[in-house]
Amino acid sequence: MVKITVKLYPLRVLNIPQSANLTDVIGIINKYGMAEKVYPDIIMDVRTNILYMYCFTAEDALSLIDLCEGEKICGQEIIVERCYKHNPPSPLIGLFDLRIKGLY
Repeated sequence: MVKITVKLYPLRVLNIPQSANLTDVIGIINKYGMAEKVYPDIIMDVRTNILYMYCFTAEDALSLIDLCEGEKICGQEIIVERCYKHNPPSPLIGLFDLRIKGLY
């Protein structure tokens, strides 16, 4: 059973405006030379090999678990930002773990 640790991480920490879309986020992080797009809606901090998912849904989680079967991302930390349209970001959003086991 593949086990992935997903963290919700406020992109506000990276000084990314609330109105930013995925392209904006990638551009801002690329500006600092630390990211590359590795999968749709996923970017990687190449200094730490931490993956950032811009928008997290149950389907994204399952896709990521499936992707683990053939890609070298298992065991890495995956940082997930809530979808703005469903959960507007807040400076009060904390860092916490969401452990995905199987279909959860």
